[in-house]
Amino acid sequence: MTEVIKEPSSVLASEIVPNTPLAPTLIALTLARLMINGARRFPYVILTPMAAALGVPRSTLEATLSVLWATGAISPFTGAFIDRIGRKRMMLIGVGSLAVLAGIAALGTSANVVLFVIVASGIAKTLYDPALQAYIGDRTSYSQRGMAIGITELAWSGSLFILGPLAAFLIVQVSLGAIYGVIAAGSVLSFFLILKVIQKDAPVTSPDTKTAVSTRALYRSLFASRPAIVLLLTALLMDLCIEQVSIVYEVWLRDTFTLTTIVLGSLAWVLSTAEVAGEGLVIAISDRFGKRRLLILALAATGFTYLLLPISSGNVGLAIANLFLLFLCFETSIVAFLPIATEVLPQARGTMMSASIAAFSVGRALGTLLGGWLFRTGGIGFNGVVGWIVSMVVVVLVWRFVTDAKRDEPPTLIEHSE
Repeated sequence: MTEVIKEPSSVLASEIVPNTPLAPTLIALTLARLMINGARRFPYVILTPMAAALGVPRSTLEATLSVLWATGAISPFTGAFIDRIGRKRMMLIGVGSLAVLAGIAALGTSANVVLFVIVASGIAKTLYDPALQAYIGDRTSYSQRGMAIGITELAWSGSLFILGPLAAFLIVQVSLGAIYGVIAAGSVLSFFLILKVIQKDAPVTSPDTKTAVSTRALYRSLFASRPAIVLLLTALLMDLCIEQVSIVYEVWLRDTFTLTTIVLGSLAWVLSTAEVAGEGLVIAISDRFGKRRLLILALAATGFTYLLLPISSGNVGLAIANLFLLFLCFETSIVAFLPIATEVLPQARGTMMSASIAAFSVGRALGTLLGGWLFRTGGIGFNGVVGWIVSMVVVVLVWRFVTDAKRDEPPTLIEHSE
């Protein structure tokens, strides 16, 4: 039997409810994503006191966060199911699993329980994010997709803005379990919002057989696309760079300027504001200015801010200002990257975006391990130089191999025989 999938419109058009309101959809999707992102972002703000509360070395939490990011490497094994069972169902599984895990951590904050929940919560993001991005890719034109995806990306900065300072306050005034209680409650609310608001979608099917396309066929399409492979490498290197700084900025500021946990928690507002600015920039101009052009400029600017890290070590205001610029430029690059990725393989969006999650996750896992070693070996200067070098490599990759046209050539066909 030969199975061919051509255009996403031919596969999904009959299953999509026309004129589905975008605003309530984006609100429901973004709230769930805020909880999922918050579960992995708040530890960075309180890494040192969190380790003390659990009675483990800080390096143990660093290693746990590395494993958390590494869970994204399973995304290719689950990603094809997004195309096979439908986006809504996968999103419900993702946010529902987070609700259960956060509830467990809220009730039992022993080291073993919390470390397990940190790692296992990574699976929720692995399931949820690519399903969300594929869902938006199905329901928005490419000319508006930068705006739509940019809005959902506000959940990344919003999770740090809301849950970062809240975690710092709660661990000092209440307990570590309290922040997990907040995440559990928010996840339950998100689950029911998605259940109510999000339109049901159908699996990707072959137009000839009307049956779900095989996993093997989906990944054959992915590996046959050079732009898709280049984008996956780009994702890995981008996140490696930012993570090897993110994992150490708290201890760098704490040791260099003797900042307290509450002050560092407040710094989350500054950094999340930078991310909001980057996301807002993409929402405002990417569809007109060009997503590829914006991505290249943001990557180059991010590399420059890495080089400024050691220079800013002499003044706390300068250090915070440089971190602000770093997070702004990096967030701009990530949000500009995502709509490009949703269109590089439109006939297998769930598969492509899951592979992107895997690439981001592997980059974060490697960056977590690399960042601590670089910092302990040569200080923040080593982190800065490595970030700049790798960023320049990524600029060349994007400039040489990535395009911004909706269709530069006929889409790769998915063919499968069995």
